[in-house]
Amino acid sequence: MGTSKELKEKKIITPTGGFIGIGRAKELTPDVDMSNLTKVDITTLNEIPINNKKVSIVTAHPKDSYRIEGEKTADKLVILKPDEFWSKSKVLVMVLR
Repeated sequence: MGTSKELKEKKIITPTGGFIGIGRAKELTPDVDMSNLTKVDITTLNEIPINNKKVSIVTAHPKDSYRIEGEKTADKLVILKPDEFWSKSKVLVMVLR
């Protein structure tokens, strides 16, 4: 988890597509250095504190397997269906905005 700038500097994400910055998406860098990521036990991880105005999830996770809670800010990510959540990606990358 980090700002777009921080994640780009660590070579975790890379911008793709778009034209002159418009419509550009962020993707996980194919050869990401896993030592730049925090290891967690996905069998016990249920919540991740965010405490930021906005957040976007870069990695693929089914939308109905989690929710982001908070009224005016993104307070935390709650994993509702762990097996589904981690089925497409064993890595979670969030961009703080």
